[in-house]
Amino acid sequence: MLFTWRDDEKSRNCCKWKGIQCDHQTGHVIILRLRASNIQYLRATVNISSLFALQNIQHFDLSYNFFLWSHIPELMGSLTNLRYLNLSYSSFGGNIPTQLGSLTYLMYLDLSYNN
Repeated sequence: MLFTWRDDEKSRNCCKWKGIQCDHQTGHVIILRLRASNIQYLRATVNISSLFALQNIQHFDLSYNFFLWSHIPELMGSLTNLRYLNLSYSSFGGNIPTQLGSLTYLMYLDLSYNN
């Protein structure tokens, strides 16, 4: 997703990649912060199916990106450990998936300024 994310000898440990934080004991990814900066943002239709393997993720921020009116994936509701979800200002379109209602640990949700 980011040009700084590479699979080479120097950067094999994804816990050291920009925007990722891991649990120090388990090594699981718990924070994925891909909020766009003033200069750089993510643009595309969203294919985040690989992110659903991150079952321990607690904090997910894709705010201020440009996803070309992609729908918020229904599988987002399978990230049952989520406590923070920010998809604001990211040009998502369509209905809010009802599956988000199954995120029982969710304490913060921001879907503002989408279509």
